[in-house]
Amino acid sequence: MSYTIEHYRASADFLRARLGSFVPKVAMILGSGLGYLGDQVENPIAVDYKDIPNFKASTAPGHKGRLVFGTLEGQKVAVMQGRMHHYEGYSYEEVTYAVRVLRLLGCDTLVVTNAAGCVNLDWKAGDLMLIADHIKFFMESPLRGENLPEFGVRFPDASKLYTPRLRQVARDCAQKLGLTLREGVYFYCYGPQYETPAEIRAARILGGDAVGMSTAPEVIVAGHCGMEVLGFTLLSNMAAGILDQIKFICPLHGPVWRKDLGYIVDKYAKWAAYEPEVQGVLIAFASVYGGTETAANILACRLAEMGIPVEMYDVSVTHYSYVLSDAFKYSHIVFASTTYNNGIFVSMENLLHDIAHHALRGRKVALIQNGSWAPASGKLMTEIISGMKGMEILEAPVTLKSTLAPGQDAELEALAKVLAASVKGEEVVEESPAPQDKPKGFVCKICGFVYESDTLPDDFICPICRRPASDFEPLA
Repeated sequence: MSYTIEHYRASADFLRARLGSFVPKVAMILGSGLGYLGDQVENPIAVDYKDIPNFKASTAPGHKGRLVFGTLEGQKVAVMQGRMHHYEGYSYEEVTYAVRVLRLLGCDTLVVTNAAGCVNLDWKAGDLMLIADHIKFFMESPLRGENLPEFGVRFPDASKLYTPRLRQVARDCAQKLGLTLREGVYFYCYGPQYETPAEIRAARILGGDAVGMSTAPEVIVAGHCGMEVLGFTLLSNMAAGILDQIKFICPLHGPVWRKDLGYIVDKYAKWAAYEPEVQGVLIAFASVYGGTETAANILACRLAEMGIPVEMYDVSVTHYSYVLSDAFKYSHIVFASTTYNNGIFVSMENLLHDIAHHALRGRKVALIQNGSWAPASGKLMTEIISGMKGMEILEAPVTLKSTLAPGQDAELEALAKVLAASVKGEEVVEESPAPQDKPKGFVCKICGFVYESDTLPDDFICPICRRPASDFEPLA
């Protein structure tokens, strides 16, 4: 070995001088896409790799290359924001150098993470895998050379590198959080080239579930040092040739797919993750006399003028399957319904229950309610939507009294701006309302219909409730 115990102690002593009385217990190696977790450490002490004696720099994209010490969820941690890889030109001894230093500092547990290709045909990209074991056949061991007895024995046991106790903790946590946690074998290849389809077939035959270019060397050294280990893999993509193994897809219903299987698999993956395919707005409305439909049309026009993709459905005359399909497709949904018998109009209520039954989640929602006397549909729609996972209602419902009142276009304009900003991921810019002339007209005391005019004919009949002019009063 090129490193002696003195090298490791020099690195540890340098860090102790920076840490004072702080002693980390849990070391974390953050793989691709998880570097941000180091920024969440409380009371952080950050040290760049380049400043630590005998450390190597991390050259992989997205790896910051620093150690962050502090507390995370009450645990004293040492977080590696970025790791070294063999494919960067480093020896396995250099790749694993930090693990031994962290052990000298007091860490007795190592948490490793990585992103890797999915080999298991029953899993999909986006799944999270708990590492039960790994396969590392190729190249030399990071323990090759003179043994350092200060860390461990010459021939260490590798039968339980991934600590069973910690794996059970991970399973229990996943169950409490409602997360699907796969469990499998990580197959190590040193890269930097991705694996060939033949190599992936070999990995699967040998028992691999995921394939990647890290983790195994660090875990071997951690085991040699007597550390407990917990490992996670994010299955970021299907490994080479996997989709080629699928000749056709046979759903429980619908067509059998024989072409463009990659496209179909990607669709299924998006649907399974409840990811929207379109950043835009679906407007579903249920109208009795046309007032709700008018408001929905105005909102759709304003959104279209802002460049936002919009789809509209009259749920009273459209089969729910069409609306349901686009509810999964769009990122934002507007439900607009009149109040009917103190409840939601039946077709809208049925649609909402269907959407809830299919467990749609993670959408942003706005509401329009209508009602002549006591609009109640907004509150009732909110109750159904609030029972669905990850649904966010952006604004209080826009409320109509039978028809759109004078000046109420501004409310729809404001709602359109809120929706557009949310779709674009922008902040809503508040504008001072322009002064408006006081509307002139007469309002029906029975249903709330507004007749816009300076005068009301004596023989006028309300088009909504059929009441005479005597039941109208001037607008306040």
